[in-house]
Amino acid sequence: MTSRIGNNGFTLIEVLVASVILFAGLGAVLKSYSLAVVAMESAADKLAVCQVIQEKAEELDVQVSSGDALPAGGGRQMVGGFEYQWRVDATRQVLTPQVSVVRAEIEVVRANRSQIDSCFCEWTQFRGKESPR
Repeated sequence: MTSRIGNNGFTLIEVLVASVILFAGLGAVLKSYSLAVVAMESAADKLAVCQVIQEKAEELDVQVSSGDALPAGGGRQMVGGFEYQWRVDATRQVLTPQVSVVRAEIEVVRANRSQIDSCFCEWTQFRGKESPR
């Protein structure tokens, strides 16, 4: 019989257990990294959609203030290297000769995606002046 005194190595079982623990930890880190990347892309997309909605609402605000004809339809716009499609539906309802209400819905979607984000805007005009709600 041989003595194990002086043999300071690891057994095969110890190496296998340590490898399993190491790879399980690495797998968890990689999974959380991929989830973080997906969340970051989604947040960047939402930010770009909000930017397009804000720009269209500001354009609409100028048109409502000036009394111009309200836009209808849509278009395409590049933001952050991606193409976004937008659509605006606006209606003006005259309540009295001095008061009218403009209601608009702005929808934005990134090209080749199905998630549509929308915003509802309303302006009330009093004798040519407007106040957004």
